[in-house]
Amino acid sequence: TTITALWTINGYTITFDTDGGTTIASITQNYGTAVTPPANPTKEGYTFAGWDTSIPAVMPATDTAIKALWTINQYTISFDTDGGTTIAAITQDYNTAVTAPADPTKEGYTFAGWDTSIPAVMPATNTAIKALWTINQYTISFDTDGGTTIASITQDYNTAVTAPADPTKEGYTFNGWDTTIPAVMPATDTAIKAQWTINQYTISFDTDGGTTIAAITQDYNTAVTAPADPTKEGYTFAGWDTSIPAVMPATDTSVKALWTINQYTITFDTDGGSTIAAIKQDFGTAVTAPADPTKEGYNFAGWDTTIPAVMPATDTAIKALWTINQYTITFDTDGGTTIAAITQDYNTAVTAPSDPTRSGYTFAGWDTTIPAVMPAADTTIKALWTANPSPSPEASSGGKSDQTAPAAPNAAPVDSTTIKVEPADPDLEYSIDGGQSWVKVPEGETSLVFSGLEPDSEYEVVARRPESGNYNASPASEAAAVTTPRTEEDTTGSGIEGDITGSAIEPGENDTTGSAIEPGEDDTTGSGIEGGDEPGEGDDEGGEEIDDADTPLDGGGRYNGGRTARDDDKEKTEDSDDTNDGTDPNSGKQQETTPTGSSIEPSQGAIDDNTGKTEEPTTGEVIDDPDVPLAPADEEESWSVANLAIAAAAVISSAIALGVGGKAGAAAGSAAMKVLSAADLEENKKKTRKQRIIRAVILGIAALLVLAFLLTQDLGAKATIADKWTAPMAGGLSAGVILTWLLKKMR
Repeated sequence: TTITALWTINGYTITFDTDGGTTIASITQNYGTAVTPPANPTKEGYTFAGWDTSIPAVMPATDTAIKALWTINQYTISFDTDGGTTIAAITQDYNTAVTAPADPTKEGYTFAGWDTSIPAVMPATNTAIKALWTINQYTISFDTDGGTTIASITQDYNTAVTAPADPTKEGYTFNGWDTTIPAVMPATDTAIKAQWTINQYTISFDTDGGTTIAAITQDYNTAVTAPADPTKEGYTFAGWDTSIPAVMPATDTSVKALWTINQYTITFDTDGGSTIAAIKQDFGTAVTAPADPTKEGYNFAGWDTTIPAVMPATDTAIKALWTINQYTITFDTDGGTTIAAITQDYNTAVTAPSDPTRSGYTFAGWDTTIPAVMPAADTTIKALWTANPSPSPEASSGGKSDQTAPAAPNAAPVDSTTIKVEPADPDLEYSIDGGQSWVKVPEGETSLVFSGLEPDSEYEVVARRPESGNYNASPASEAAAVTTPRTEEDTTGSGIEGDITGSAIEPGENDTTGSAIEPGEDDTTGSGIEGGDEPGEGDDEGGEEIDDADTPLDGGGRYNGGRTARDDDKEKTEDSDDTNDGTDPNSGKQQETTPTGSSIEPSQGAIDDNTGKTEEPTTGEVIDDPDVPLAPADEEESWSVANLAIAAAAVISSAIALGVGGKAGAAAGSAAMKVLSAADLEENKKKTRKQRIIRAVILGIAALLVLAFLLTQDLGAKATIADKWTAPMAGGLSAGVILTWLLKKMR
C-alpha cells in the first residue's frame, strides 16, 4: 500500500521600513511565488539609496523585513550684503542647525538686518538673503588750541564738506591743521587741531666785568630758568638791576649785574714761632708784609707761599718754614768705658746709651739726667761712680761685684695653665717659684712662657741679673703677681677632665654604665702611668714610680721636657710643656745643673746625679734615682683598686641580672657597680700598699668564686637565652680584668 503525504503551502510576508520615507505596503503571498518589487519610497531632504536587503524574486520560506537606505541632501544659503563686507554662503546637510554669520559692515552705514530671516536649520531648498542698511551722520570738530572758536560740522556720510575760516591766536601764527579738512564727510567722527608757530624773545645779561652769562632766547610765555649768579674776582654779587621774569615776556629784555667789593684775610701759621697778626682788607688793596717770626731751636727759612703785594681775592693761609738745629750730648765717663756723643735734631727722642763700666767701681748714674728729647743746646753729662769695697778672703763670691735688681717683669696669663713674660730680656733670668729655680729666655726669642701651671692660682714672677765673670747674681726684682684663669669643672662623675668624683674612670663611647675603660693618654687602670707605660718602668733603683705632683723632686728625680706627673689627690694629670726649661711644673723647683755648672735647656732631658749622664725625655718616664722620695703609701694605688672595684661590681651586676633579668637587672648591676667603686676608692685611701695588694687578691678570689657558682647553677625554665648568657659573659669580662690587674702587680 502506498501512502502519500498531504501538504498545505505556507504564506509569508515581506515588510518595508522606509525610515521616515513614504509608506510601502507589505507583500504577503505563498511560498515560492514570484514577488513584484514596489516603487521606491521618497523622503524630504534625502535621496533613496536602495534597501539594506535585496527584495527576493520569489517568496522565501520566512517572513522578511527590509529597510530603506537614504543619502542626505545638502542645500546653500547665500548672502547679498549690498556693498557691505562679504559673507560666505552656508552649504550643509538638510535639517542641520544653521549658525548665523556675524553682521556685515558697510562704510558710512549701520546694518539694519536681512530682508529674510536666516533659518535655524537648513531648509530643503537653496535660499538667497539680502542685507538692509541705514546711512550714518558724522561730525568734524575743531580744536583751536587756545585760538578763536570754530563750530563743528555734522552731516551725512559722503556729502560735501565746506571748510571754515582759519582761527587766530595771540602771540602765535596759524600754521594749518594737523589733519586736512576732508572734501566729503568721512565715515567716522573727526577731530582736527590747529597748529601754531610760537614767537621767541631774548633776555640778555650785562655782568659788568663778571663771568659771562649767555642770553636766554626761548618761546613766548615759557618758564624762564634764572641763570646761576655770575662771579667777579674780589666782589660779591648783589643781584640784577631788573628782576629776571618768571616767564618769557613778549619783548626782548636786557638785565645788568650789581656788585659789592669783598674783604679777605691773610693768616700766618708760624708753626710754633712767634705770633703774627692776620691782615684783613679790601680786595686789590696794597699789602704790607709783617716782620719775620722767630722760633726757639730753629732758623726762619721763609714762608711756604709768598706774601702777595695786593690783597688776593681769597683768604690765604701762609705757613712759616723752619730749618731745625742739631745739638750734641757729650758723655764724660770719668775713666769708664767710652760712650759716643749723640748728635741729632732738636726735640727728637734721645735713646739713652748703655751704662758705662769702670774697673773697681759701680756706675752710680749721671750728674745730669739724660734728656728724653734733644734740648736746644749742646750738653755735657758726666758719669758718677761708687768705689767697690775690697772683697774679704773668705767671700763666697770670689771677689765679684754685686748687681742691682732689675725692674719687675711684665707677665700676664695666656690661659688657665700658662703665663707669658713679654717682653723678656735675654740678659735676665726669671723665676715663678719664689726664686727656687731660674729660667733664661730661649735664644732668639723676645718672650718667655711658663706652662703646666695650676688653674685659678696666683703666681709671682720675678727677674734677676744672672751671675757672670765679674758680678754676682743680683737680688730678685719686685714680683709681678699673676693669677691664672679658672677652668670649668665636670661634676658628672664621668672621670673626664675636671672630674671631682674620684672615680677616675673614663666611660667608653656609647657606654651608659661607666664600666668602659679607655687606655691611652689618661690611663685609668690605677697604675698612674700615662700612655700605657707599665708601673715602675725605668725604675731599677728605688723601685717606685712617682705619681704625686706634691712629691719633692730632688736629686735625680727631676722632670724634663714632656714628663707627666700625676697628683692622685687632685684626680688630674699635669703635663709639662715641651718647651719646659727643666723646671718642675708642679713645684716650680729648678733642676740642678750639670757637673760643668751649665743650666739644663728646655726639653734637654734630666741629669742622673749618680752617673752625670743626661737621660732622654720621655712621656711618663721616671728618673731612677734612689734619692727620689716615694709617694706616700696611702695615695699610690687608688686607680688600680678602682679597676678591681669595677671588676667586682661587674660580677655582682651579673648575679643581679640572673635574679631580676633583662634590662632591669643590668640597670641594678650598674648602680651597684658605681656604689662599690666609690666605696672601694674611699676605703683604699686608708690602706698601705701591702694591705691594698692583699685586699685586692682576696676580692679577686671572691669574684672568681662567685663566677664559678653562677656558671654551675641551673637557671630554670623561666630563663631566656639572653639570661643564660648574661652571667658567663659578664663574669668572663670580670675575670679578664682581674687577671690582667694581678699580672701587672706581680711583674
